[in-house]
Amino acid sequence: MSLFAELQRRNVFRVGFAYAVTAWLIAQVADLAADAFAAPDWFMRMLIVVLALGLPLALFLAWVYELTPQGIRREKDIKPEESVTAHTGQRLTRMTIAVLSIAVVVLLADKFFLRTPTDQGPSATQSVDRSVAVLPFDDLSPDADNGWFADGLTEELIGALTRAQDLRVASRTASFRYEDSALSPESIAGELGVAHILEGSIRRGGTDIRVTAQLIRASDGFQVWSENFDGSVEDAIAIQEQIARAIARALETALDPAALEAMLSAGTTSVDAYEAYLRGREAD
Repeated sequence: MSLFAELQRRNVFRVGFAYAVTAWLIAQVADLAADAFAAPDWFMRMLIVVLALGLPLALFLAWVYELTPQGIRREKDIKPEESVTAHTGQRLTRMTIAVLSIAVVVLLADKFFLRTPTDQGPSATQSVDRSVAVLPFDDLSPDADNGWFADGLTEELIGALTRAQDLRVASRTASFRYEDSALSPESIAGELGVAHILEGSIRRGGTDIRVTAQLIRASDGFQVWSENFDGSVEDAIAIQEQIARAIARALETALDPAALEAMLSAGTTSVDAYEAYLRGREAD
């Protein structure tokens, strides 16, 4: 018997297809749950890696073992007349059809019931929804002597987000008018004509740095996204890119890889040069 025929007889192909369909369904449901519970970015990446690693394991088990009425047995220990692979194959086919049916239901529910109006396609207000103003970050350092660093981070974020092709970003001049302003984020957004406000703070002690950022929806004042970024001063540029990427994802913009890469290609990669530039500008 040829290898192909033996793979077919042992239901290796059926197991592989059933596993792929089931893994895809799990990923779709997990993606919806991740959005609902604001799961961290690494959750979906880790899940996809685990599901991908499970495929060769499933194929190996299908080749080596057989599910019989007496339980799981090694294929080599089963006599040809005792094999029930044909019956098992039929059960796998029925299971695959059932999973595919559930997948269709999930797709339809996602398309017609779970997506917001912005998700469903372009609208007259889409350009307003995809707009943001980056307010000057607060300096919460113990000595309050890192205002120059906070302002520099704010400017770099404005520059990075401006590279998103379908995101409207308030200018630096407009945003910095509200430094130390007592107005609420909703009021500032109304004056600037944007739908979202990005605000945050930096706390620096020695070489350690913590950046806190939150994206606020002006229409109701709720947080769309919030996160803390911890690292050293050497991570400053990487933190800036992480924030820009998170904002782009939250506003569902610049999803095209080339556009996203262009959005993040900002300035020097030397942290020392970056700090020297910010200090020099502050001195001026």
